Amino acid sequence: MGAMTTLMAAIIKPEDFRALVLIEPVLFPQCQGWVMRKLDPLRVIKRFHPMVRRTLKRKTHFPDRETMFHNYREKPIFQRLSDQVLEDYVTGLALDTAEGGITLRYSPAWEAKIYETGGSADWFVWSNLDKVTCPVLVIRGEETYVLRDHNLQNMIHKLPAGKSFTIPGTGHLVPLEAPRKTAEVVLDFLKDI
Repeated sequence: MGAMTTLMAAIIKPEDFRALVLIEPVLFPQCQGWVMRKLDPLRVIKRFHPMVRRTLKRKTHFPDRETMFHNYREKPIFQRLSDQVLEDYVTGLALDTAEGGITLRYSPAWEAKIYETGGSADWFVWSNLDKVTCPVLVIRGEETYVLRDHNLQNMIHKLPAGKSFTIPGTGHLVPLEAPRKTAEVVLDFLKDI
């Protein structure tokens, strides 16, 4: 979400940016972005988008943080996180309730709305990538399911000063999976800016 929001801001006001670091931007293929844009006004995306349905079914209440930790640990997306990082993640998400137990700090409906509407912005992004003239580094996880190789190559091709770096052994949650390597790559890119 952050990478795409930043990218859209740089398209709209490129003069405000000296450089961009985009980590795992969720940018669907151009044809899919076009379809999402056409379907968005019909309000039908939530019926067939798998992430919308999955998010709305997400468990939101847990008896304690330990139970939440173990629930998240079983999910494939969190498999590469160290116990400490996952514990910090759970602590950041968990909110104590007056009734006892914990709940998520945000509503899954809010996240589902992002999945439902986010894809319609992809057409805008693809159509305007050439307006981002500052240096851009796109970081992706080697084993990501989000930023596919062909999408990354198309993106870099359209960005006038774009380059990419793939971090081995990581998935979509790159900075949580490999925080030191991510920081090293970002700092190396920014040292010449």
